Amino acid sequence: MKLRKSRQSISSSVLAAIMLITTVIFIAGCGSSGGDSKTSTTTKNAYIGGTNGMTMKFVEGSPPAEVYDKGTYPFDVSVKLENKGEYKVAKNKIKVKILGIDPVEFSSPVMQKNPDEDMDSTHLGPEGETISGTVSYMTFSNFNYKGTAGSRQQFPLWADICYEYGGEAQSMICVRENMLGTTDTVCKVNEVKKSESSSSPVQISQFQENAAGKDKLTFSFVVEHKGTGAIYALDKECDETPVNKNKVFLKVDVKDMTGLTCTGLEGGGASEGYVRLEDGKRTVRCTLSTAGAKGDFDKSVKVFATFKYKEHIEQTLLVKPSTS
Repeated sequence: MKLRKSRQSISSSVLAAIMLITTVIFIAGCGSSGGDSKTSTTTKNAYIGGTNGMTMKFVEGSPPAEVYDKGTYPFDVSVKLENKGEYKVAKNKIKVKILGIDPVEFSSPVMQKNPDEDMDSTHLGPEGETISGTVSYMTFSNFNYKGTAGSRQQFPLWADICYEYGGEAQSMICVRENMLGTTDTVCKVNEVKKSESSSSPVQISQFQENAAGKDKLTFSFVVEHKGTGAIYALDKECDETPVNKNKVFLKVDVKDMTGLTCTGLEGGGASEGYVRLEDGKRTVRCTLSTAGAKGDFDKSVKVFATFKYKEHIEQTLLVKPSTS
């Protein structure tokens, strides 16, 4: 009887020890999971990414859905601007216009202006967290329909924005002492490369590298419009003349290396200038001399794109006869 109790006591002790060990392992596992979760809230990427730029919307109730005639109903038009992309825009590079109504009929208010502040970009913080861009409010005051409506009249009220914007992308190319070498080394030449692009309506992607000789390489990438607005040349204030439309200014840079030339760039140097997007995209090809390269290594390529961008928001404004 005592032997049986002794065995039961030993079994209970062993079971308790196993349960304790299991609990410790479980707690340690939870702690490890918590650490991974914290890390997953940040990013190691170079950019946030996406296709956002500046966004604009009417402030609720401004403009109102309906007003009255004979100068009896003054009102304002207010818009909210927010920079959701990764490009900072100076206030003098942003212009908002009110369209769709005759300013004389509506008491000649100010119909276009710049915001009161620069619009800082949305960007990654030091720990990889996302920091929101600037939010700014613009108010166009003293609208008042002076005429006599006679009957209910509808007007298409637009807020039109033209602003400078940009984006950048980066990838890595493989530089070798002998670009035609076939032995394994730290990097590969003839392949599609991983690339990252900042948040912007214009995206740069599809980097590909190929050897073009013992001391020469080529790489290509695609510039593509992914937004909903319209693109114009930088210095033309969103001028809709066909020659100014769909033009993006590019600058291609390979740090600390010379002998870079890119085809199809206009109005710049060997590795910068305008490209015109056809059906929303364009492939650019560049050639780089690797003569004198010492060793085999990866090298960063950066592409910078800048352009003017135009979008609008709209709302119907109803003018009703007043009872006075």
